[in-house]
This record gives sequence, structure tokens and C-alpha cells, in this order.
Amino acid sequence: YGVEKNAGQAVAWFHKAAEQGNVESFYRLGIAYANGNGVTKNDAEATQWIKKAAAKDHREAQILLGWMYHQGLGVSKDYDQALFWLEKVSDENNLLIQISLGVLYFWKRNLELSEKHLRKALAISPKNTNVHANLGFLMFDRQRFDEALKFFDQALKSGSNADTLAGKAITLAALNRAEEALKNYRDAVTLDPRYMDCQKLINENFWSEPACQTARPIIQQIQETATQESSEEN
Repeated sequence: YGVEKNAGQAVAWFHKAAEQGNVESFYRLGIAYANGNGVTKNDAEATQWIKKAAAKDHREAQILLGWMYHQGLGVSKDYDQALFWLEKVSDENNLLIQISLGVLYFWKRNLELSEKHLRKALAISPKNTNVHANLGFLMFDRQRFDEALKFFDQALKSGSNADTLAGKAITLAALNRAEEALKNYRDAVTLDPRYMDCQKLINENFWSEPACQTARPIIQQIQETATQESSEEN
């Protein structure tokens, strides 16, 4: 009870300070409303305060707002706004910012800038699985398939992941290693059946069109094999 009471008192203090134009209080109120800490959780209220702090050049608020626009948290997903706020901070040594910028530029189809930021992320965190996987898909779309395969293999060292397995599969297919491609794609589908619906992956900004173009024949082969096995059982 004491902790809740103190959190509530802190929110009341932040409101008073915010009325005086205290920018840090704008940010603190945004965090409080986002987490429901000392106040009823309210995403709309949280977003309003985070935006106010970001507009006053509060660095953490700008990073958070960029991330919110990137992920569609409390706001409609908007990659242009996400890029605006994250570029505004422009922190060369922040892993989250560099990954986010790399992914955002990937979806804006500026593959050169995407690689620039993902390489920076790799320099910050050389063993980061997320960075390796994103670089794998980037290299695939840039048709640098040998590099893509190395990144996917590196990402898979920390454990199987459906997206990375599927990425490795389409890369193997592009390298004319059809049997290995089929095996890896089957493994991906076993972990996550969504990979049987390429159009849905595109619609959700989960995969690019070049990735799906390579995946479709593999999906068709899996479907045909399943149909054949079913008819043989009957």
C-alpha cells in the first residue's frame, strides 16, 4: 500500500510540475500512464505526455516516441514518424536506435541506409541474434546470398526461430540447395504455421515481396506433399 501511495503522490507532484512547464515531468507522467504506476493505465494519456516531452527535445521521450510509432504502441504505426523522432536523437552508440533505424529503412526500401544502421548495431553488439537475423534478410533482398546465409546461421546458433529458419530456407533456395531449403522451411512451419501464408506475412510487414517470391514454390511443394500423403492414407 505504501508503495502505491508513494507512486500516486509522485504522479500528483509530476502534474503540478508539468503545469509549470517542467519537461522531465511531461516524460515521467507519460511513463506513469503507460505503466499504470500510481495512476490508472491510459495509453492515450501516456502518448500525449510523451509527445509533449519529445517536442521539447527530451531525448528519452524522443527515443520512446520513435519506438512507439515503429511498433504501433499507443499510436497508429507510422514509419515516417518513427524515423523522424529516432533520427532526431541520432545516437551512434544506442543499440535499440540503430536496430530500429535499420529495420525502418528496410521497410522504406532504402536498403543502403538499412545496411548502414544494422552494421552499426552489429558493431555495438556483435553477438546479437536480432541484428544477425535482420542482416540476413537485408542481404537476401540485396541478393548477397552467401552473406545472408552466414548471418542466418549465426542467428540460429542461439536456438531455432521460425523467422530465421524460414529466412535460411529461402536463402538456400536462392543458392539452388533445394533439399536443404525444403527441410528448413518445414522446420519453420512446424514452429509457426503462419509461414504457409506468404501474403499475410507481407500484409503484416513481416516479410518483403522478394522473400515471399522465393518462398512460394517451397510452400506449394509442402502443400502438394501434404495432399499426396493425405490421399495415400485414405
